[in-house]
Amino acid sequence: MKKVIAAAAGLFLVGSAVSAAAAVTLSGDARARWYYEKYQDGNLGRDNAKKTDEHWSGRVRVKIDADTKGGAYIRTRIRMADARWGTGNTRTNKANSIYTDWAYIGMPIGPVTFEGGSMPVNITKWTVWDARADQALVKYGFDATELMLIWQKRFESDPGQGADYDGDDNDIQNIWGVWKQGFRDWNFTGAFVYTEDGLPTSLDSYPPGTPEVPEIAARDFSGWGGTINAAGPIGPVAIVGEVSVVEDSINGAVPDENGWGGYLQASMDFGAASATLNGGWTSDGYVADDDFGFIMIGGASAITPEVSAQVGQNGDTWWIGGIGGYQVSEKLSLKGTLVYANFSTVNKPDYTFGIDGSAWEIAGEISYAVSDNSSIDVVGGYLGLSVDDFENEKDPYGGAVTFNVDF
Repeated sequence: MKKVIAAAAGLFLVGSAVSAAAAVTLSGDARARWYYEKYQDGNLGRDNAKKTDEHWSGRVRVKIDADTKGGAYIRTRIRMADARWGTGNTRTNKANSIYTDWAYIGMPIGPVTFEGGSMPVNITKWTVWDARADQALVKYGFDATELMLIWQKRFESDPGQGADYDGDDNDIQNIWGVWKQGFRDWNFTGAFVYTEDGLPTSLDSYPPGTPEVPEIAARDFSGWGGTINAAGPIGPVAIVGEVSVVEDSINGAVPDENGWGGYLQASMDFGAASATLNGGWTSDGYVADDDFGFIMIGGASAITPEVSAQVGQNGDTWWIGGIGGYQVSEKLSLKGTLVYANFSTVNKPDYTFGIDGSAWEIAGEISYAVSDNSSIDVVGGYLGLSVDDFENEKDPYGGAVTFNVDF
């Protein structure tokens, strides 16, 4: 704790020293959370898996933003004590006691802006959201148009990549092109990514004595993906839709087939109440980002079970779901979900991906604003599972209470 206090004091001193040349602001958020869940893996083939998970956890996140008079800037966010309680990880230099969430610079150069460092990556919640990357980008904006060219360095040990036999993290990279366009009341996002995989695919490029290269390492993971997102009103109804494709070489789930997926969402307010209808599909191994979804099926909520953490992870999927909301008062809001999803195995010659079955979700959330900068969130949900070829599947259910503070 003394080290944390000393580090914080140092940050304030640094801010004071440069205040004459730059504007430095501090902001952040923190939470303490109680969590309970049963059968988060659905007991699918894991009879010895832990059946009940109940614990407290917490975290503190501090953002440091520095802006120079010339327009250049620094953006940093630090996480502290981001761990379960009772593990010792909240007060040691191990695990998630304190680490950098992001840290990067920005520099206007004529009509464009350069950014580089360890950065957050947000394309769309359907494709990539709340991710992190070592990257550099150049962006250009005018009127309602923003263009970005992004270069990301990938680690060879990333999931789905080949084996890191040579210890050289200089041969896998992503190149993104992103176009964001506003038109009247509508906003459009188009993104294209190319992954360049320079990993050797045979033993010829590895040192003598290297173990046999496994099949996944010998595969070329170079490939492309793309998405188009549109959001805007049609009368009183707010519409969001997106269609995406990922080439089979980087899709990873289904060889020789490009993964496709898309969804359409319509929302409408009725005074203090709101209603949302969301439906879509994934095929041939396309898996949505975990921030997309509901409460028990995707959505990265406090209680989303691992068996349904990402839409599309269980094979070809289609779903339809409703979300209802009600603003009881300025401080109290309610939310409820009712969702049905069907998933099926992707069968290809010599290859199978996914499982056959269905799931339905019923869940709800209560949010109460204690003050302008603090709130309490209570969430609970149930996931009904029906899976072919599994006799002992269990329905996940759980709840969480989160105490939030921001500044």
